[in-house]
Amino acid sequence: MFLDTTVLVEILRGNQKVVDCVERVAEKEPLLFSVVQIGELADWCHLNNLDPLKVLQDVKSIATPAGITDGICLEGSKIKGEQRRAGKRKFSLIGGIIAASAASLEQKLLTLDGL
Repeated sequence: MFLDTTVLVEILRGNQKVVDCVERVAEKEPLLFSVVQIGELADWCHLNNLDPLKVLQDVKSIATPAGITDGICLEGSKIKGEQRRAGKRKFSLIGGIIAASAASLEQKLLTLDGL
């Protein structure tokens, strides 16, 4: 299962509902996240006065970072364009890359976006 940054942040915040859900998934399959999410997590850390290196260490104890390729970047851009045309004005390129990364590994993407 591929974890979106929204899920990782809620785990870090101690949201027990999200933690329980992710623990159930982890019993059945590996947990992954994209290396580009390290930048999103660091940004969140700086906004919340947290140590990005400590948070990254915590996240890596939960899930494995997955690399990106040229193809993932190209597909991520395509996904972003599709989502924007569908009316999702705030859908980001990083969101597209995360979705493309999950798809490239044939993984479902667990996200809290839009909830």
